[in-house]
Formats: sequence, structure tokens, C-alpha cells
Amino acid sequence: MPTNNPLQAEAIENSMTYLTKSLNLLLWLQLVAKTSHWNIRGILFLPQHRLYDEIFDIAVKGTDLVAERIAQLGEVVVPETTSLPEELTTVNDIPTHMTQMVSALSDVSQQLREGAKGTEDSDPFTADTLIEIGRDIDKMLWFMESHIPQKVT
Repeated sequence: MPTNNPLQAEAIENSMTYLTKSLNLLLWLQLVAKTSHWNIRGILFLPQHRLYDEIFDIAVKGTDLVAERIAQLGEVVVPETTSLPEELTTVNDIPTHMTQMVSALSDVSQQLREGAKGTEDSDPFTADTLIEIGRDIDKMLWFMESHIPQKVT
């Protein structure tokens, strides 16, 4: 779509690389969070149920920010479909599942950091958007890690 955005075409292309990857990761995280939210069982049900809802809400907010940034750059928002890893769709062992969710959140955080770093010089507004989302993801990572039962030695 035509735009009067002052960024050079190369900067937009670079930003789109990171924005598209972030969009797909955040959509994936929405699916993981809701699947976990629906399937969690056991003694930690209620706090985990609520936490997965919070993760979902943050992923939705982040997805919208990324999609809107893509549109601001004059591009068309076209997410890719993704599949969920089986270990994140089956909730049998809560501590193991929580550890897998920590890993998923950490991976999303790392990708957002790479996107922010990759766009900081050519498109600081995109970098700022990814940093904002990353802060929220890091908060959820901290919350999830804090729910994992620790072994007392």
C-alpha cells in the first residue's frame, strides 16, 4: 500500500523481516497460552489458569502492535500458519509443562530482542515497539518462573 512513511525502502524491508517473524511468534504464543489455559489441571489450576490468560492477553496486545506497525510501513499484514509442539498441547505434568512454557517465553523474548537490535539503527520506532512487547513477555517469563515449584535442599 502506498505510504508517506519517511523510511527508506531498505529500512522497511529490514523491519518487515523482524516484524513478520515477531507477528508469527506472538500468534503462536497466543495458541500455546490458550491451549494451556484450557487444559491445565491439578492443584495449581487456578493460578496457572489465570496466568495463561494473562500471557494470552499480552500476546494479543503484542500481535496487534506488530500488525499495526506493519500497516504503518505500508505493508500488508499476512501471518503464517503455525503448528503447536505436542509437548505444549498436552498438560500431563504441571511442573514440566510450566518449564516448557518458560522456555517458549524465553524464545519469544530472545527473538524480540534480536528484532529490536536489528532495527534500532534503521527504524527506531519498530525497535521501540519490539522492546515494549519484550518487556511484557519478560514479565510473564518472570511470573511463570516464579510459579515453578522449587526443590528444597
